[in-house]
Amino acid sequence: MEPTRLRGVSPFTGGGFGQKNGIQEQSVLVASAAILLRRPVKLVMPRGQLFHTASYRPRSRHRIRLGADKQGRLLAGLYETVQQNSRYDGFACDHGANPPRMYEYGAWAGSDRIIRVDTQTPGHQRAPHEHPSSYATECAFDELAEAVGMDPVELRIHNDSQKDLITGKPFSSRHLVDCLDAGRT
Repeated sequence: MEPTRLRGVSPFTGGGFGQKNGIQEQSVLVASAAILLRRPVKLVMPRGQLFHTASYRPRSRHRIRLGADKQGRLLAGLYETVQQNSRYDGFACDHGANPPRMYEYGAWAGSDRIIRVDTQTPGHQRAPHEHPSSYATECAFDELAEAVGMDPVELRIHNDSQKDLITGKPFSSRHLVDCLDAGRT
């Protein structure tokens, strides 16, 4: 069938929040059925079936090591991640790229490893894929603040970055310190 004759309609997707921002396997089945039947096909998935057919936040383990001087200046960061994925998909595991965009490290290394398992493909779930690395990083910062005897908010402000450590480019806007100041008052 000519691709211009196909039309996909999903009026209740909204802004792609949660797990709705990628085509999933059942979409291909619906399109194939419409081609075979030569008529529109509608798929309705009850919530109970979503847990077996839709994407999910993949299981992951995060190991973070931070080095800082006595004043709390970050000297080095090492971020290692292991994440599950389906056997056939390439849903990226790029957790190690998020933390150096939040804070300024003297040196940074991040590594991500995927373990293939027999399950459906993971995807974005309730937040962008960076969410687990943000949470893990902030927990590590709280532990570092305690180790160096520094207020956790001050530690973050002290290590704010004005550029992306990975690309070296300056941020076009940056309001982390403003947000931290507002949050602690």
